[in-house]
Amino acid sequence: FSSVFVIAAASNLNYGVRHILPVITLLCVGAGYGIARLWSTRHGVKRMAGVCLAAWQLVTPLAAHPDHLAYFNALAGSRPERVLILGDLDWGQDLERLAHVLDRLGVESFHLLYLGSAEPSRHGLPDFNELDPAAADTRGWIVTHLRASERLAEPLSWLTEHQPVTTAGRTFRIYYIE
Repeated sequence: FSSVFVIAAASNLNYGVRHILPVITLLCVGAGYGIARLWSTRHGVKRMAGVCLAAWQLVTPLAAHPDHLAYFNALAGSRPERVLILGDLDWGQDLERLAHVLDRLGVESFHLLYLGSAEPSRHGLPDFNELDPAAADTRGWIVTHLRASERLAEPLSWLTEHQPVTTAGRTFRIYYIE
């Protein structure tokens, strides 16, 4: 098992776990065996540990809903975009949410910094201009995509002085600067 993980970790090609899916099946069998051993023990603490681990596996997908595509495990912390940014956070799923949030806020036009695969103009967004990351004098509504924010962190450093008004899904931060 470990050799597959070592080879996968050393690879320059890292697009998620799909390259090691066969190993995951075997890991699940091993995890099931471990839970069965914990359950069959007479020690209440070990049995409870098994129950907690099984419950954690049941609750995690529910907690990730509806953002399954942008889900990272707990080890990634509160800023998972720092761990890995490629096609992992966004396939356009939050553009519709962005349209709803902007509508709720009454936004008629905004500046957008987006590096995703979907076409923003097809998702019911209000009028927008592409944000120049280095334009520190930009005012009004500003929407940044997490992938763009991480890739363009240095030119966007002026934006770190401001707190987002809200977010749309897990991939967009919405700012208002007067």
